[in-house]
Amino acid sequence: MSDTVFDVDFTRSLPQSLKDDPNMAALGKAISGELQENIHMSRLTLIYARIDELSEEWLDILAVDLHVDWYDPDSPIEVKRAIIKDSVRIHMTLGTRPAVERVLTAYFGSGQVQHWYEYGGEPHFFRIITDNQSVSFAQEQQFMRILNIVKRKSSWLEQLRVELVEEFSAYFGLAFREFHRETHVITEEENA
Repeated sequence: MSDTVFDVDFTRSLPQSLKDDPNMAALGKAISGELQENIHMSRLTLIYARIDELSEEWLDILAVDLHVDWYDPDSPIEVKRAIIKDSVRIHMTLGTRPAVERVLTAYFGSGQVQHWYEYGGEPHFFRIITDNQSVSFAQEQQFMRILNIVKRKSSWLEQLRVELVEEFSAYFGLAFREFHRETHVITEEENA
């Protein structure tokens, strides 16, 4: 018998005189059942801690309740969960590079933001770079709508770049040989 709060038998804590009385034992059993049901129901109130267990319907409701404006109900369930889990951090940093990068990672899996001064662009512009090669046009359009909610209003996206990253081995070699030749002509005058 386990002694966690979710499966404990509360009738065990009754005094022996009440356990011996059949009416009191039945009442204790009924109260114990109600307490167990309340404990199980109280677990359902822990919504934020159970995001990975919630259905899509509940995720959609939670996104509205938490004012997650960059939430897209047409996204896959994994993206929905990631966005809701990160919503508090994004709200705290809205309009900054970390907020944009968190949303970018949730929707594309990876990526980074480069400000104009990091790549020699025009002031107030930035670009986004991702190596997720499976980004579709529909995902790009979805992300562009969301980006306008999370980015700073005074900055503009110059470029969304998908970089193709391929790893390969390259071998280089170099050989160097120094060759020096001296020629001496010996004449009879030098021998004398």
